[in-house]
Amino acid sequence: SIGITLYPDDNGAPDELLAHADQAMYNSKQQGRDSFSFFNQEMQSQSETRLLIKEQLRLAINHREFVMNYQPIIDLHTGRVVKCEALVRWKNNEGEWIPPDQFIPVAEEFGYMSVIGEQILELVCRDIQHVRLQGFNDLTVAVNRSVQEFPRSEAAVSDWLHMIERYNIPHTSIIFEITESLLAPENKIYLSALEHLKNAGANIAIDDFGTGYSSLSYLQRFPVDILKIDRSFVSRMSDTPKDNMLVATIIAMAKTLDMKVVAEGIETEQQYRLLSEMGCDFGQGYYMARPMPPELLLEFLQNNKGN
Repeated sequence: SIGITLYPDDNGAPDELLAHADQAMYNSKQQGRDSFSFFNQEMQSQSETRLLIKEQLRLAINHREFVMNYQPIIDLHTGRVVKCEALVRWKNNEGEWIPPDQFIPVAEEFGYMSVIGEQILELVCRDIQHVRLQGFNDLTVAVNRSVQEFPRSEAAVSDWLHMIERYNIPHTSIIFEITESLLAPENKIYLSALEHLKNAGANIAIDDFGTGYSSLSYLQRFPVDILKIDRSFVSRMSDTPKDNMLVATIIAMAKTLDMKVVAEGIETEQQYRLLSEMGCDFGQGYYMARPMPPELLLEFLQNNKGN
């Protein structure tokens, strides 16, 4: 990955030129590596924004400013809420809600994801405990885990399990969502940690399936319970027969591997019906429910018990 800056157009000072080249190199890495980028003023603005978010994140961690929203996941055949996905939300010290797609990459870049992930898991466990006390003992919650925060050993992953136990909820109440990149050959070091979670009773889901690296042999090797079909495939289903066929193929493959399937981004009745007819197990999306705070989740559960 190469970053290029021009003298004297971009700046005349050596330190500034080096900083600009570094920003351009960062941009190359963000674009997928093995490329080059020329510095421009937009990169400077993005760099300044990243540094500002970094400092605000440091304060957010210290003050435990993160909150959780939950998006219900519906059984497509009964209409019952059986799962939900935990989605982190953050309002900075200026009162602005910062989208996760802005602050999560910054947290990963500067090594904050482990401590943020720990706070997220604790918030989720607290909320599940409250939901279970209201009688919804079968609800499971999916918690996203990035490669940067994923432990490489059974000892380290035990901390996650101890957190769950501290709130007196079963390990089976948690689904750990990982991305396809964790299945890459160079990440086989994570296999024992995943197996430890699986043996403890937690479920493992592959998020955004179909958008990244996916080797069928590694999918078989890793202890995966659930595939989540990326919303980009679901959004094109109704219009494009090839996309319909691709989604149907993913569902059939998952069934062969004894995995359940969740379709993300369902926004229309037609998509819901097509996925149900294809044999997809579960779905989430705005057609059924938007992400909501814990208190509204309880109300939604009480009003949507399905058939």
